[in-house]
Amino acid sequence: MFELLVAQEADWSKLPLIYEADGYDRAAAGMRNRASWEIDEFLAGDRLLYFALVSGAPVGTVGLVFRGNDAGFADGTISANIHRLHIVQAQRRNGVATALMAMAEDEARRRGYERLTIEVEHDNEPALALYEKLGYIETGPGHTPGDLAMAKELR
Repeated sequence: MFELLVAQEADWSKLPLIYEADGYDRAAAGMRNRASWEIDEFLAGDRLLYFALVSGAPVGTVGLVFRGNDAGFADGTISANIHRLHIVQAQRRNGVATALMAMAEDEARRRGYERLTIEVEHDNEPALALYEKLGYIETGPGHTPGDLAMAKELR
C-alpha cells in the first residue's frame, strides 16, 4: 500500500528519485536544475506538489500549477494545470496515479478552480487512457509539438 502527502519545501529534493528509479537519469538531472524556480513558485503559492510513498520512498508524483513557468493552459483564476504525473514502473496499475490525481483535483476544487488542464504526448496510450477514464477530454494541440491538450470540468 502507499501513502500520499502534500510536499513541503524540503520534500522537493525527493522529486528526482522518482525518475532515477526508472533509469531516467537525464530527467532526474533536469528536475534538480528546475527545482529552484519551482520551489520559488511553490513558496509564492503558484504550485503544489504531491507524492506517493511506499515504505517512505517516493514512488509517484503529480504537480498542480496555478500560474508560472509550467502553467500550460492554466490561467490562475478559472483553470489550473496538472503537471508531471509520473509513477515508477514497479508501482504502475496499483491505483497510485488515480489517487494522486484525485488529491490534485480535490485541491483545485477546494480553491475554486472550474477546470483542470493537462498536456500529454499524443502517443502515450496508457496516459491518455488514464486521463480519459478520469474524465479528461481532448481540447486540441498542446504547447509542445506532438502533445495533446486535455481538460476536465470540475463543477
